[in-house]
Amino acid sequence: MARSNVKIEKIDPNVANELTQKARTTDDLWNLIGPKFLPGVRDIIKGTNLAEADIVNVLAEGIRKPTPKSDTLSHRLRFNWRQHWIEYCTLALMIIGLLLLVGNAIRPRNYLSVKTELPAFHIITDTDVELQRGWVKPYSFSSKEEASGRYLLQPAEAGTILLPGQMSAAPLSQAEQQELSQRKAFTVTVKSSNLSLTLTAPTRARVLFVPRNSDASKASSMSASAIDEAMILSINRQADFSTVVIAVKDWEMEKVSSLLGASDVFILKALT
Repeated sequence: MARSNVKIEKIDPNVANELTQKARTTDDLWNLIGPKFLPGVRDIIKGTNLAEADIVNVLAEGIRKPTPKSDTLSHRLRFNWRQHWIEYCTLALMIIGLLLLVGNAIRPRNYLSVKTELPAFHIITDTDVELQRGWVKPYSFSSKEEASGRYLLQPAEAGTILLPGQMSAAPLSQAEQQELSQRKAFTVTVKSSNLSLTLTAPTRARVLFVPRNSDASKASSMSASAIDEAMILSINRQADFSTVVIAVKDWEMEKVSSLLGASDVFILKALT
């Protein structure tokens, strides 16, 4: 095994102090020992407090411990690269990955903004929005096609940047857009236990209104009523009660208007 030229003080400071006048590196020790190992070791430790084992241990450690050929910068760089190239490559890849992530997060992006104030549940068309570029969140819409056909879940002021969370999860078909324009939307409160966990908006569902008034004299005027094909526009789930926005036809609205706020509401099932 090739030996390395290592400073003795880096291996054993006590030995280095005893040999200050004789040797400073392991190469110095080997030169002093000469061709006969044990006699050479005994000559070195004469006049010191060292034992033969101290010198042997220093020489053995010098063989095991690789060092640069010299203290020059070029030799140290080549030595460190050979010894730690895996760590250096890993660190470089991590830095490159971090730079790519930061660059992707802060680069200018396309985004959509609202031209004029729009009400909740308005269906977005290309004329409602304009495409701009700037420093925005990476999950904003980047084209008009992505937002077209979706409806707003809340009112939007002019200049509002459109984000997916502000709009329906999926766009409506042309037929559904036409149908929604002819319906009235309103909000109902539903017991969370009466709302299917798999129900997502937009969809169609059968909605049942059951009056909470148990007075028999009023039962005939407030009987249960169902809407067979209500359009479910949004669902805000909470622990006990959830709010659901539904859209119904005009005659269906008249049918259930007297029951709103006085009935338990059941979303029976989604219609396919």
